[in-house]
Amino acid sequence: MIKKLLDVQKRNSGKDNYDHDNDSAMNNLALCYQHQAKYAKAESLYKEILKKQKELRGIENLETLENLANLYGMMERLTEAQSLYENIIAIMVLQNNPHLVTAMSNLAQIYIRQSKLTKAEEIFKQCFNQLKDTIGSDDPVTLSIMMKLATVLGQQGKTQDAQKLLLDCFQRQKKVLGGKRLFIINVIIIIIIIITTI
Repeated sequence: MIKKLLDVQKRNSGKDNYDHDNDSAMNNLALCYQHQAKYAKAESLYKEILKKQKELRGIENLETLENLANLYGMMERLTEAQSLYENIIAIMVLQNNPHLVTAMSNLAQIYIRQSKLTKAEEIFKQCFNQLKDTIGSDDPVTLSIMMKLATVLGQQGKTQDAQKLLLDCFQRQKKVLGGKRLFIINVIIIIIIIITTI
């Protein structure tokens, strides 16, 4: 359906009139391909979008770059995903982009999959400190990063640091959520503590 709409849009606007709507439609089509595990089609479309953006605007759209990096991660092309995320982060830093922490977290996840745990730890610490300063230590996003950081610490055998961070995270979640979902949170924390002490 999206492909048909895109074809109609291209016919109506002309090939020389490439605009943001075309970017969005093509991105959506590529995402559909990606979710259908048609990775080659998705990659080809993302690259086409990026090429047109570069030709017409001189820059590539961050959303498209992130989608392509995510696709490479799904395809286990981790070196390519890492490189793209590093470029995305460099651009976001210059732009003071509000989604910087998300991109950094995604890069850290790629590092974990590459067994580059020290790099992942460093990035999660940066994310945690930035979130702590901007949205506070008790925000659910900050708490999520705390959990990820604790997990990486545990994977490196830094069990005392991991357990201390998990306990702090648990106390903050208990304060924020009260009795709600406390059982699930408890179970998750206990599992992580057990895993990190093995």
